[in-house]
Parts: sequence; C-alpha cells; structure tokens
Amino acid sequence: MNSREEAITKKFNMKTYEIQIKEILSRTIEVQALTENGAIEQVKNIYSKEDFTLNPSDFEDVFIENKANCNKLNILITNIIDYLFDDEKKHYEEDEEPANHIYLKLIEAKKLLKSQ
Repeated sequence: MNSREEAITKKFNMKTYEIQIKEILSRTIEVQALTENGAIEQVKNIYSKEDFTLNPSDFEDVFIENKANCNKLNILITNIIDYLFDDEKKHYEEDEEPANHIYLKLIEAKKLLKSQ
C-alpha cells in the first residue's frame, strides 16, 4: 500500500478484510468395488497417482466470502454436532437404530467437516 492509499484508509477509518475465493472443481468417476469406502479408496489412489487431474471443464461453483466467517461457521457447526452427538447416539441405539434417525446425519456432517 502506498502513502496515498494509507492516508485514504486512515481518513475514512477503513478496515482490512481477508476475502476468500474458493472455486470448486468436481468430476464423478464410476468404479467397481465391494463397499463405498473401497470405491473412495480406489479413486483416492487414482487421483494421488495423477492418472487424471481436474481442469476448468470440471468447474462447478465459486464462493466468495469473508474468510473469518467461513472458519466461524465451521466452528459453530462442529460445536452443535458435538453437543448433540452423544445424546442422539443414545437415542439411536435405544430406538433400535432406525434408518432415518438424525444421528446418522450427524455422523455424515462430522465426516464432511473433517474432509474440508
């Protein structure tokens, strides 16, 4: 920042913000496997060996947001999941593990947050 920009910033009491730009590239790959985890591991291995790379034609979306808000949202969601997790697990087990129980969604959300 030059001295003119600094003077303007000071005069108008401007603040500095970290704005995050996140582009999402996405491609769906079909693989044969015995389990979902096995399929994921196969694709991870293929990707790590650079048998394919994502490129601009795989563009899916772009997000532009205040970086502090991104981190804050992830922390809030994690705290909510952690707060509910043990009680919902207990209810899930008491209800004989129904397929539509919220506990299963909490597990899925927890995994997604860890993978970010």
